[in-house]
Amino acid sequence: MIRPPPLGDILGRRTLIYGDVGVGKSQLLAEIIGQLVEKGYGEEITVVDMAPKKIGKAGGEITMYLDVVGLRYLRPSHIYAPRLQACNPDDLGRYVKANVESLDKLLEKYKIAPTRVLAVNDVSIYLQGRTAAQLIEVLKLSETFIGSCYYGHSLDEDYGTGVSAWERRQVEELIRWVDNPIYVS
Repeated sequence: MIRPPPLGDILGRRTLIYGDVGVGKSQLLAEIIGQLVEKGYGEEITVVDMAPKKIGKAGGEITMYLDVVGLRYLRPSHIYAPRLQACNPDDLGRYVKANVESLDKLLEKYKIAPTRVLAVNDVSIYLQGRTAAQLIEVLKLSETFIGSCYYGHSLDEDYGTGVSAWERRQVEELIRWVDNPIYVS
């Protein structure tokens, strides 16, 4: 497990933790949020949890690693793991569409009442159906952004839909935009 960077390297900056499935991205994000809470930032943090429920090594809500009591915690009632749950291209497309529609509503809530710190777990789920530019417009509302993101090849199978290649390009754009890209392997 990679050690979290000092909070001085996090606050006022944009940090993205990225890597393949099951390498500890969400756990590292949870540790950073926990440190911020310990330092008294709890009321200034919004956590948007985009992760599907854990399937094998993939996914997993941030609440597996973090007590979100006292934090502004936004999560849709259901999130799909499109490439793991789909049986065909149509299923995959429906799952991606349902996810981004649910997540758009949460991001709208954040836009209406932004907090100084925005933490997003598994942002790549959103980037399967939206652009990095669309997401960045929301992220810019925070003074500090910390996110986790899938970036690998374990989930390349997408029934020929192009979702995996699209997601990868959007994640790469987000990696270029952040101040602190942290690759976890």
